[in-house]
Amino acid sequence: MGSFWITYAVFLVTVILCHLLMFSFRRNPSFWKQVDYFWLGVGVLGLVGLTGESRKLIANNMTEVSESRFYSMLEHAQQWTSWAHDYYDRLASDNSEPTEENRNRILEYKLFSEKLKEVSRKLHAELLSNEWLELFTINQNPIQSQCSEIVNQEKRLQRIIADVDNAYKDLADNQKARKTSGVEEILIVLSPSLIAIALGIRITKVTAELKGFDKAG
Repeated sequence: MGSFWITYAVFLVTVILCHLLMFSFRRNPSFWKQVDYFWLGVGVLGLVGLTGESRKLIANNMTEVSESRFYSMLEHAQQWTSWAHDYYDRLASDNSEPTEENRNRILEYKLFSEKLKEVSRKLHAELLSNEWLELFTINQNPIQSQCSEIVNQEKRLQRIIADVDNAYKDLADNQKARKTSGVEEILIVLSPSLIAIALGIRITKVTAELKGFDKAG
């Protein structure tokens, strides 16, 4: 509400001052042609500021959505890897059938369980930036296994990590999009006042035209 009254006050002050100054240029018709450059230029700057504000607002909203999506997927990935680690850790402890095939399968369970433990630990730390990219790189080297169950679960792990990685990249893009330069920030703050000034000058020109100040003679 405060911003509205400030903008409205700027508009009224501009209209009053411009109308007072109008009579100083009443015998200068060319001035009323040239003034278009000024009010249009000020208005364009105001519109640029409003555009930047709109873009920033959209980017902020998109960042909130992508941030919620990223952490939701991160939490899901951590919960799944933690559960899968416990499951395969128990399977790796099963020595009820001491056969060669069973020993090989237990070894694969153990290797996969250790990998899941490491991934779960890093996910639990909610890794971001370079650390998160490092985590994703680690999982680009899937465990080679003869066990179809581990092969399928390895593929599932890859999909989960890839989904979280894509969500993080989307979040990073939105965070980058909402950043503005110093000039943009200034225009965003001043945009309502700039548009108010432009309208005030334009209204003054209309008054001058009605009084015939824009005509020679």
